[in-house]
Amino acid sequence: MSSAVAMVPLLAGTMGRAAADQTGPGRAFRPGRCGPIDASYGRGANETGGQVLPLSPTELGAAAPLMAASFNAETVFWATSPLTSGGQTIPVPVDGVTSRVAFVLSTDGSIANVKVTDPRGTLVTAGTGVEAFNFGCVRGFAVDQPLSGEWTVQAAGTGTYWFIVHARTDLGLDDAAFVQVAGRAAHEGLFKIAGQPVAGRPATLRARVTREHVTDATFDLVALNGARLQATELSPVTASSTEEEYVGEIANLPSIPFRVRVSGRDRTGAIYQRFSGRSFHAATVEVVAPQTVTLTRGQQTPVTVSVGTAGAPARLQIVAVLNATVLRVEPATLQLSANESRDVTVWADVPAGGTVLSPHIVVSAESPTDPAGANSAIIPVTLDPVF
Repeated sequence: MSSAVAMVPLLAGTMGRAAADQTGPGRAFRPGRCGPIDASYGRGANETGGQVLPLSPTELGAAAPLMAASFNAETVFWATSPLTSGGQTIPVPVDGVTSRVAFVLSTDGSIANVKVTDPRGTLVTAGTGVEAFNFGCVRGFAVDQPLSGEWTVQAAGTGTYWFIVHARTDLGLDDAAFVQVAGRAAHEGLFKIAGQPVAGRPATLRARVTREHVTDATFDLVALNGARLQATELSPVTASSTEEEYVGEIANLPSIPFRVRVSGRDRTGAIYQRFSGRSFHAATVEVVAPQTVTLTRGQQTPVTVSVGTAGAPARLQIVAVLNATVLRVEPATLQLSANESRDVTVWADVPAGGTVLSPHIVVSAESPTDPAGANSAIIPVTLDPVF
C-alpha cells in the first residue's frame, strides 16, 4: 500500500493544508510502520506549527474530522521528540474559555497506546461530545466543552512523534514575531525582520494577546519538545478592548530552536497557555538585502545581497525566488570563514509586458549540514515603468 503524508501548517492564525504522495517500496505503510517520512516534511511542520499526519490512502476519506480539528484553532501545546516504548506523560492545561479541545498525536514509527485523562481523573473515551481519532499512525480525541484544569496525555510507542493540542477559542497568541525599527524618517515603527534573529545579538520580540479574556500574561521560550528554556520579559505597550501588544528585548537567544509561549490566568480564573505557531532559531547566518528594488520589464536587474556568518565557518547555498521562479545567483555557493561576509548578485528580470505575481524577491542562505546555518531576506519589488 502506498502512503500519503499530510502536513497541516499554522500560518498567521489560519489553517492551510499541503499534502504529498510518498510512494515506493521504502515508504509503504503497513501495520506498525508509519515511515520513514521525508525530513523536509518534519522540518516544515516544526517551522510553521503544523503536524505531520501519516495517513494511508484508505484512511484519507475518514480524515476530514481530524483535519477540521486544527482549522481556526489556537495552539495550546506543540511538541516533537522521540516516543518511548515505556511511555511518557504530558500535562496540558485547558482554560475556561475554550469550547473545544483536540489532542492529536502522530508518529513516523508506531503507536502502542494514547490515553487522555480529564482533570477529574476520568479516562476520555468516544461518546457524546467526544470524537476519537483512531488511525494507524495518528491517534487522539476532540472534546466539546472541556473541563478547565490540567489534562493528562499518556503515550507510548516508537519513532519520532508530533503532538499538538488545538483549542477552539477566542483567546489567542497573535503575531509572535521578532521585529526591528524600520521605516521612513518620522514614520518609523517596529516591523517584522525578514528571516530569523541572528545568534549572539540582542533580539526584540513582539506578541499580541487577546486582552479581554486574560487577567495576566507571562512569556517564556520553549524547546521543540515542549520543555521550558528561559523566561522572557515583555511589557505591554498598547492596549485596546480586545488586544494588547507586548514588546521586549532578549539579550541571549537559546542555542536550539524554540517557540514563544504565553501563560497566565484567564477571565474565569483558570490557567491558560498558548504557543506560537511558527518556531524560531538563533541563526548563525545573516542575509542583508536592499529595503526595496525596482525592476524594469524586459531587462535583467542586478540586486546586491550581503551574506555573512555570525560564528563558525560555513558553506552556504544561496537561492533567490521571484514569481515562483528560481533566479540566477552569482556565486550560488559561498565558503565563508567565521564572522565573514560577502556580496552575491541576484539577477532579477521580468519579461517585457510581464507582471509581478509576487511583490517580493526571497533570498535564502542555507548550510546543508547545520540547521542553525539558515536565514533569509525578503525584498519588496516595484516595476518601472508601471502600466
